[in-house]
Amino acid sequence: MSVNGRTEKRSQLRIIAECGILAALIFIGTELRIPTALGYMNLGDAVILIAAYFIGPFAFFPAAIGSALGDLIAGYPVYIAPTFVIKGLMGLTASLIMAGSYGKKASGILIRVAGGIAAELIII
Repeated sequence: MSVNGRTEKRSQLRIIAECGILAALIFIGTELRIPTALGYMNLGDAVILIAAYFIGPFAFFPAAIGSALGDLIAGYPVYIAPTFVIKGLMGLTASLIMAGSYGKKASGILIRVAGGIAAELIII
């Protein structure tokens, strides 16, 4: 195997490992419920947006898997498929919009905020 092949394979393995770790963090963030007057909120969406910023379009997979596992463990199996699609699209959309913020300082923050807002609109 050539040196380039090894480097590419390590890069792919690193992305897979990062997706697995982020899926676990999204699951944990989803399961940590914070009570409010209107129900509860969780930190899963925040972790999805962080994943979108750091791993790009691959954020679809940890967002979909971590959130769907949260529904499974919480006892809402009927919502697993919709959650998988919605949260996956949320991660993908945020990452595609945030891709324009890399290397920019002032306008980069606005692009990241816009990516987060667009991703949250998918949930609605």
